Amino acid sequence: MGFWPDWDNDAVVLDIRNDNPVPVSLNWIHIYWPVENGKLKEMWLGGSRIWNNGALPPMYDTYDLSGADIPKGEYRPLRFNFEDLVIPNDHIVDIEFEYGCFKSASIP
Repeated sequence: MGFWPDWDNDAVVLDIRNDNPVPVSLNWIHIYWPVENGKLKEMWLGGSRIWNNGALPPMYDTYDLSGADIPKGEYRPLRFNFEDLVIPNDHIVDIEFEYGCFKSASIP
């Protein structure tokens, strides 16, 4: 699994590549973000919204990720939409995938 962080308007984006020979699902996401960015509004994986419950800063954990799958050999952008992306850096994202794979990204 590989990560490439970026930001776009009101969102922080991680491009995730699945290097495994089988599809994988995201089981769990932990995100920390600066309070100045306001509420985390929703999460998208590719073109599918996988979470939209809203969360107050500075951190949130979710296990409710239906449809959070990445086909083998492909990549999907994981997008975190915020109320107001004042500070595009200082975000930390931890993701646990099925089969016990764990990745962490810091957006400097």
